[in-house]
Amino acid sequence: GTGNDRDMERLADHGNGVYAYIDNRREAMRMLQTNLAGSLQVVAKDVKVQLEFDPEVVESFRLIGYDNRVLEHHEFADDAVDAGDIGSGHFATAYVEYTLRDGIEAGDPRNFVEVRVRYKEPAGDESQLLEFASRVGEGHVTLAEASAPFRFGAAVAEFAEILRGSQFSTDRRF
Repeated sequence: GTGNDRDMERLADHGNGVYAYIDNRREAMRMLQTNLAGSLQVVAKDVKVQLEFDPEVVESFRLIGYDNRVLEHHEFADDAVDAGDIGSGHFATAYVEYTLRDGIEAGDPRNFVEVRVRYKEPAGDESQLLEFASRVGEGHVTLAEASAPFRFGAAVAEFAEILRGSQFSTDRRF
């Protein structure tokens, strides 16, 4: 159809489904041949991610995108709150921009972020909790050293910021 993305996303969310914009043969093959099995085979449902930055280490942070997916803090542990499903072979990427406080450098022994992930088994109703911590500079690479898919995603995120007139992209023009 010719519905807008917001309506299609809302319909897919309401029915725990997926949607795709198919505008050419290649995209049809990608969605209906390559990705169909993963869309039908859910491996984790109601997946939620929560980041808690150490305020002594991190001065500021922001999530880039997912504006319509942000939950209230108390909703993270509430199993009645609907969230995204992950299909077999699928993944989700979120970009978070952060600024370290003055004097904090790579190699600092402190954790700068606690990462919590909640998910339900495909047939389950009670979520499982996974927790991880990351130290300052741990796994850090420059943009030039990052993988090609990460760089492409970062470019798309930046372009979206430009298109929406974000205050964080005021110096960029196209």
